[in-house]
Amino acid sequence: MKMKPPSTISACCAALLLALPASAAAKEKATPEASASPMAKPKAIAFHGKVAAIDASAKTFTVGKRTFTVTDATQITKEGAAATMSDLAVGEKASGSYWKKEGGVLEAKSVKIGTKVEASDPAPDAQKKRRQGKQRSQPELVA
Repeated sequence: MKMKPPSTISACCAALLLALPASAAAKEKATPEASASPMAKPKAIAFHGKVAAIDASAKTFTVGKRTFTVTDATQITKEGAAATMSDLAVGEKASGSYWKKEGGVLEAKSVKIGTKVEASDPAPDAQKKRRQGKQRSQPELVA
């Protein structure tokens, strides 16, 4: 096995040492841009369910286990028309989107108010589908 001259080894080490600061600087430049991008445009998260509680003085409402804060920027609609928080009622369906803010606050971006949910009556369409499924008969085997 031939040994490489010390000058070749020294040249390789020098090239590596010169390349390291350049790659570290490139990483530092990429990191702030990457972290600033998600903070600039947070994604809205969807929600839907039945309104369980409303606190008009705190401008909040609860759907499931989540409590949403309504702001002046929140867009509220009912049956396609503009609405206000006073149009919300406990037991109504609500859907929309929210942003998760600092401190765990869930700020409602948009809220669509639906019709009141009857807990005891399942949807008529669901009942029809169940009946149709039970009425299907198995083909008879002919021997």
